[in-house]
Order: sequence, then C-alpha cells, then structure tokens
Amino acid sequence: MKKYRRFSLPALSLSLLALSLFLLLGILFSCGEKTPQAVKDSSGISSAEGALTSQAPVSPALSYSNGSATLHFTCDESGSWHWRDDPAFPLDQSYLLGILDTVNTMMDVQPIPDATDAAAYGLDSKDKYLTTSGKNGEKLTFYFGSTTDSGAYYMMRSDVADQIYTAPAALTEQLNRAIFDMMVLPELPPFTAENVRTITLEGSGKVSLSFAQQEGTWHSGDATVDQQIPLQLLEEMSAMTVQSAIDYRPSPGVTGLCALDTPAAVLTITYANTVGVENTFTLQIGGVRGEGRYALINEDTTIYLIPSSQLTKLLTLAEQGI
Repeated sequence: MKKYRRFSLPALSLSLLALSLFLLLGILFSCGEKTPQAVKDSSGISSAEGALTSQAPVSPALSYSNGSATLHFTCDESGSWHWRDDPAFPLDQSYLLGILDTVNTMMDVQPIPDATDAAAYGLDSKDKYLTTSGKNGEKLTFYFGSTTDSGAYYMMRSDVADQIYTAPAALTEQLNRAIFDMMVLPELPPFTAENVRTITLEGSGKVSLSFAQQEGTWHSGDATVDQQIPLQLLEEMSAMTVQSAIDYRPSPGVTGLCALDTPAAVLTITYANTVGVENTFTLQIGGVRGEGRYALINEDTTIYLIPSSQLTKLLTLAEQGI
C-alpha cells in the first residue's frame, strides 16, 4: 500500500495553484454579492466561510465532465446559479454550493509522492475535468483520471501544477450526479379533511369515483359513503413525496413510453390553500419503474417518480372501486 504525505508541490507549483484557487474561489463564492452571506448547503457547511468578497457584481461559471456527460453552469448578478443549457431549469442551489465547497478543500489534498507517469493514473486523457471561470477570463481546470481501488477517490492534477494527487472523496459522487438529480422537486400540498372539498379518481378501466364533503360528511352523489375511504386516501396523499425527476421537458412520445397517455389513475382534488383560496391538484400515475411509478403533477410536463409504496390505496381504488 502506498503511503501518502501532506501536500508538497514544488514551491512554484504550489504558489500558482494556491493563488489561482484563492482568486477564483473568491469570485465564485461572492457571485452576485458584494458581501456574501453564509449559506448552508445540505451538509451544513457554510459556503461563504473563508471566501473573498467581491467589490462588483460578477458572472462566474463552472463546468465539468465526468467522461459521459458535460454540464455547464453560470451565476447571475443576483447570486443564483443556472444550468446553461436551460436557465429556467429549477436548479437546487445547494448542489453547486456543495461542489464549490469541495473545490475549496483542494488546497489541502493528498499527493502521490514521486508520481510522474500520468497514464498510470488515467490522467493521459482530458475527458474528465472541472473548470472554474471568472468574469475576466480567469480559469482553473482540474483533470481527473482513474479512481482508487476503493472507488472513493479520483486521481487528479491541475493545469497549473504537474504533480498528481487525490481529489476529495466528495467529488466522486458530485461529478457523477445527473442534471435531473439537481432539480428542485415539487412538494405536494397538505391535504386534510378540513381543507379538501372534493376528490375525483378515474381508473384505467371503468372505475370512476367522486367524493364531496358536506358539513363534515363525505358523500358520493346523493349517497353517504364509508367515511374511511376518502379519509384513508387523503392520509396517503398527505404522506406522499416525489422521489425524483425522470425527464424534464420530455420529447414527444416519452409520456406514452411511461404509460402516462393511458394512466392507471388520475386523481383530482379541490382544496382550500392556507389563505382560503380554492385550488385544484391533479396527479396522473403511469407505468412501473423499479419500486416506483411514473407521474405527472398538475400542468407540469416533467415526468416524476413516486414510490409505489405510497400509492397503495390510490391504485387499489382506481382498479377495484368501492
């Protein structure tokens, strides 16, 4: 087993790498703010701690490739990061801040002593990289090669220092994240017996159910129904979460492949929001994917995945009725 020592680049290389990181991270972390505020990402790390401030709004950028996909991000003058291919994409800001936090730790990494053969560490190719850019054209690029035997670390070098060293462990997972995994997922409204007015459920067959609440009692048409049926359905809905995004702005025909053009269930709920305004919520459930089901929510064309375990009551009613 090779033993690693602390970071010990030659003086010139260390100075260049440190200066480049210092300047670029100062620009990136102060994106859009003259005095950056501490922003907590999902790990609880403060992304502004130790970062430089900027005296003027800047528009830095970050891009990376993991060898199979390349993603580009830009930061506007308000301090928000955007996916360059589609600036309207609902990007979870914490993911970009997390990558920048990781880049910040590259000032103190573990080098491989006397390593000179880039090919031996998969660094003869430039297919995998991460580049940070400033508004005046400043750039710093890190190239990534093979992973260690455990798969937890990338071998890495920068464009300002020839020495080979290991990238922080967090970077392996961060660079293998798909763009849909960085999407802000919708949260379903809170449904209760107090705020829901009507429930309609259509199955793929002949099942069609409709419930309306009148003076605290649920009815179907003129008939009173088993009160537990709509209440259990609302209980299931109140605990439901969106697991992931499968396709954002899908191409024509994709909804058919997901069985969303002939859904297994279409649920419509009218309810009063927190200020008493009546709203309508619609959920379409499609085909099976692993342990989940494809879904469409309201007018959003994004295809989501909802765990099948959270759809038991809904799908049973849609298939069997009452």
